[in-house]
Amino acid sequence: MNRLFPSLLLAAVLFSPCAGAANSIKPNNVSAEWVSEVKSIQPGSSFWVALQLTHDPHWHTYWKNPGDSGFPTAVNWELPDGFEVSAIHWPVPAWQTMAGLAVFGYEEVTSLLFEVFPPKDLAAGASVRLGGRVSWLECADICIPGSGELFVTLPVSAETPAKSANAEKLFKVARKHLPGDGSGWSATASKGDSRIDIQFIGPKNLAEDVGTVRYFPEPEYLFDYSDGLPVTREGNRFNLSAKLSPTNDGVPEKGIRGLLAAEKGWDGKGQRQGVETDAVFVGKAAGTPATVSSMALGRAILIALFGGVILNLMPCVFPVISLKILGFVNLAGENPRTVWRHGLLFAAGVMVSFWALAGLLLVVKASNPSLGWAFQFTNPIFVISMCILFLLMGLSLFGVFEVGTTLTSAGSGVQDSHSKTGTFLSGVLATVVATPCVGPFMGVAIGFAMSQPAVVAITIFTSLGFGMALPYLLLSRFPGWLKVIPRPGPWMESLKQFMGFLLLGFALFLVWVVADMRGMEGLGRLLSGLLVVGIAAWVYGRWGAISRATPTRVRSCILALALLVSGGAYAMFPPKPVEWLDYSPDLVEQLRSEGKPVFIDFTASWCVSCQANKKLVLNTRKIQAVFAQNEVAMVKADWTEQQEPITSVLASYGRNGVPLYVLYGSGENSEPQILPELLTKRIVIDALEGL
Repeated sequence: MNRLFPSLLLAAVLFSPCAGAANSIKPNNVSAEWVSEVKSIQPGSSFWVALQLTHDPHWHTYWKNPGDSGFPTAVNWELPDGFEVSAIHWPVPAWQTMAGLAVFGYEEVTSLLFEVFPPKDLAAGASVRLGGRVSWLECADICIPGSGELFVTLPVSAETPAKSANAEKLFKVARKHLPGDGSGWSATASKGDSRIDIQFIGPKNLAEDVGTVRYFPEPEYLFDYSDGLPVTREGNRFNLSAKLSPTNDGVPEKGIRGLLAAEKGWDGKGQRQGVETDAVFVGKAAGTPATVSSMALGRAILIALFGGVILNLMPCVFPVISLKILGFVNLAGENPRTVWRHGLLFAAGVMVSFWALAGLLLVVKASNPSLGWAFQFTNPIFVISMCILFLLMGLSLFGVFEVGTTLTSAGSGVQDSHSKTGTFLSGVLATVVATPCVGPFMGVAIGFAMSQPAVVAITIFTSLGFGMALPYLLLSRFPGWLKVIPRPGPWMESLKQFMGFLLLGFALFLVWVVADMRGMEGLGRLLSGLLVVGIAAWVYGRWGAISRATPTRVRSCILALALLVSGGAYAMFPPKPVEWLDYSPDLVEQLRSEGKPVFIDFTASWCVSCQANKKLVLNTRKIQAVFAQNEVAMVKADWTEQQEPITSVLASYGRNGVPLYVLYGSGENSEPQILPELLTKRIVIDALEGL
């Protein structure tokens, strides 16, 4: 574990137990001892005690938020009448990662501080017994709950209590590693559908080099810790964008309390390593519906306007521009006023089409208010669908197959109607023709529309539509400008293929997103599915062209559709989660009497080694296939609540913690095989093949 407080650990090891520590306990690999800062109690005067935990090498206990797994140290106090005691004052924890799971806790020696408040009517000369039942979870390769009754007895004196020299030094060092109270700091948070953005502002005199900065949130299971919650720095400002855990119990309404820790201390000398923060919610996180400022809206309108203009440069639209304007001129006998009128009608068709698109999106959003661009990208099915879409669009631009050409041809037929209605419908059709060619640009527009209020969304789509209609308006108003437009030629094919690379680049980005969501197994399924989808596109483009005979086209379309559906389904839908049988002695006895091999997983939700073994070994497709091949019954003995009869069964195997893996062969009288605490696929496969 990375040690954020080496000086505390060294000092605690060197200092001997001081006066006032009546006893200590060491059930397994961690010893616990009370250390009092004072030798006696003065009535009505508060004092401090420390619960000193000494860990054997490689063992650790947990902070108030244990991370992805574990539970914190606790004291169930038994106090004399009139006494009160504070909550635990926790030192800054260390951050450890095991198989991708985050662990917040302590190693070697650490002290948890408590302030005790005695009543004023204590009689001098009496003795007071303080303490209670102390419990903790100690973990290394296995996790063992530790607990015991622990008390300290102190005399009562009317005099100001004296302090033990050793205790005074120990408490001085311990207090250095308590987090600061946040004086001089402020923190604000923005809440989104899938993320929370937090900004911390510290004093201006912070050291230039404070080392790695870590954020430890107090609410358990709120965030996904897989990325390490990276904190970036800009002067005295520290920024964090944290992804919410899919299993979170809900985001606190007012804000988030946590601890911001600097590896080298905020002064760069290791003197103060942490500061407590209360981040108050003040707005929405990026990608979340929010009221935009006039400046932000102005930028968005300009971007949409530019995006609309760019639509006209797409291969399926650009060649049509000059043809449309020349059609206006020929239609009107080169009468400028009539040409301008038809230009307005054409632009109106474009605008109405974009308003219709905006309305459709708003209806979709109203049917499910939680829908938004950021929200959708937390859904692996949606991300994989977008990945397939962008792959197909890229292949289309490379010429593997083509879409949109039929619509383009149809546009000429509409224009030939020489009517105002025909001109208007040409504008509608131009938008439809543009749609399959503009994936990245339309994606931005759709994403922004679905993440903003209705008025803003309609404004953005109005700007996008006006941008697309603008060249038509200008060229119908000034027909002579047609001379400056490059003639369609081979450069259009180069542009088309270049846009294909952009689309494939975005598809690759989405592949990375899916890998982060579903791991290597999900990545493998996605790549295999995309290969099948690519073959489907090739089949359609090779034998589905209009020039082919009808029977050939029908067969190719059916085959391409089957490949598309099967490839997409394989990528989107992983195998059903592993189903384990719930443990009971009777169940195990029944399975063995039936001659079935039995694998028993003694586990707990707070056991980090258990969760790592499940993630990396037991629940992988390869190991599950070996279990199925050998017809092994998989039984899970969940010891999260440390309940009977599992506790007794663990003891029968000589164990007092988890994980424990027991494999019985098919014979009713076969001896159990005990597997190591840290599993590998090879260990499990060898054990199963040896049955």
